[in-house]
Amino acid sequence: MNKDNEYRENAAECERMARLTRDKTDKRTWLDMAQHWRGLISVPPGGSQQPGD
Repeated sequence: MNKDNEYRENAAECERMARLTRDKTDKRTWLDMAQHWRGLISVPPGGSQQPGD
């Protein structure tokens, strides 16, 4: 598995945990972690590295 796929899976797991928790603070923490993982992805699926490409 390449790193981008690993990061996507980690982000998806954080989002899943955010959906499961009832605590608003925990939910925000999980969503922040998901955003961080997504920020590590070099190229989003179907996207480009350069803005405007």
